[in-house]
Amino acid sequence: MKSATLLQLQRQRNTLVARLSLLVEMIEGSLFERTVNGKQRFYLSCMEKGVQRQHYVAHNHCQAVRKGVKQYKELIEIIRAISQINLQLIRMEKDP
Repeated sequence: MKSATLLQLQRQRNTLVARLSLLVEMIEGSLFERTVNGKQRFYLSCMEKGVQRQHYVAHNHCQAVRKGVKQYKELIEIIRAISQINLQLIRMEKDP
């Protein structure tokens, strides 16, 4: 039973690791919109060297930035899942 669970966890981890290679357009930050002088403007808010920065995003780049932000969030979720699996695997090795 334990070896079946071990194999299952290893497969789950391998699947998650494989998904990482698909996240090549990731962008850390948050995309938001603001109205400036009656015009809709988009900005990317992100941390750079410990300081929050806002970068203007041209309307024609919004979709790509949204995709990048979404991929970054997925990256974080995958990393957390891999970490949890690794902890489970370590616990399984400790327990006789």
